[in-house]
Amino acid sequence: MKKYKNFYPSGKIIFIVLTLNLVMATSAFSSETALGMITQVSGRVSYIHKDKKQNEPPESFMNFYKGDKIILEPDSLLQLIFFENGRKETWEGPASFYLDHLKGVAIDHKGAAPKITSLPAIVTNEVRRTSKIVNISRLQTSGAVIVRGQENKNDPAQSIPPVQLDVSEEREIDLAKNTYKMLLKNSSKTDITPELYLFSVLADYDQFREMSGLIETMNQKQPDNSTIQELSRWLESQM
Repeated sequence: MKKYKNFYPSGKIIFIVLTLNLVMATSAFSSETALGMITQVSGRVSYIHKDKKQNEPPESFMNFYKGDKIILEPDSLLQLIFFENGRKETWEGPASFYLDHLKGVAIDHKGAAPKITSLPAIVTNEVRRTSKIVNISRLQTSGAVIVRGQENKNDPAQSIPPVQLDVSEEREIDLAKNTYKMLLKNSSKTDITPELYLFSVLADYDQFREMSGLIETMNQKQPDNSTIQELSRWLESQM
């Protein structure tokens, strides 16, 4: 007894994820296909799109595109995930690189090489779903909505009661939790990729209370990530 509308051919939910100040995901980017998503940023980082340096630095939950360039100052860090091949790269400054189809390519070879991890396709697909964004002004006025049936953007956000899971759905969540534990073993203390994965799966079943625990973990890992704080406020409105 699922309660969500189709988004992928597999019949999963359209999950509209909260984001903060995604200025670079406006009209200048809307016609492009995202290569992946940034999942962590710290320190001084510059972002160049179509040879134009952006006014705002890159942020977690922001998509990136082919040919974009990123410059990391000393003691900075940036982590990103490529959707097509599940490649997760963690760059530490000083470094500069551009984004090719399947990987980041160093521009200044004096900088450090990235740490590379390969994510299973099932994990990458869930992370990709969380990259779907809404206009920040809509988020601030009405919240984000997990909807059933066709999306109606004129409908206000509504609180959705918890779903009573059947045996097969409970099994799917248990498998996702096992994958989550595996991801934790291979992730840094500040990497929220495992939480993004499990959060997306739990969202399929409106398991808000368990999702709340994941948000607490994400906040502990990245306390300065205000996107997570926005996500927490939205989740509170659903419970």
